Amino acid sequence: TESVGIRGSYHEKEHYKGWCKESLANTKDMIMHKLGVDKVYVNKKIFIARKNGGSSNVANYKELASLLVDYGYTELDPGDMSVKEQITAFSSASHIVSVHCEAMANIIWTDSSTNIVELRSSENDDPSYRMIAGMRDMKNYQVLFCDPVDPHDRGISDFVVDTTGMKLLLNEYV
Repeated sequence: TESVGIRGSYHEKEHYKGWCKESLANTKDMIMHKLGVDKVYVNKKIFIARKNGGSSNVANYKELASLLVDYGYTELDPGDMSVKEQITAFSSASHIVSVHCEAMANIIWTDSSTNIVELRSSENDDPSYRMIAGMRDMKNYQVLFCDPVDPHDRGISDFVVDTTGMKLLLNEYV
């Protein structure tokens, strides 16, 4: 299926290739304009976590949150925000650390120079958000693969973030 532009995903859905960069950029600009969101880029660092999101939770959340606060990050929960608030927050971010979750779709609103670290279980390698980052020519997109809490749980499982590895990434991108 890869040769015809379709690849299977982990949830028996299909992802289609073929989005073009121009279409994504035009759609982004049109929606931001219609919602009255200015293209703002400031030195704002945000952290998107799933404290109780059902799956893909950070088991050592308190330790990670404390570390990120020390590096100047503010935690956001896009589920508690309007679409306009989400677009405004992501479009003004210079740095984003996020658990692999639906909130990562908001990277379409970021500047292409935004530094992004995606946190995910080493048992899950769905490349959807890396594909968006690639289409947006984002050069500063990193994935930190984390150890699952239950090594027998395949796919979208809770995980432990290696804070030493996280510090190395933060020091590189600060």
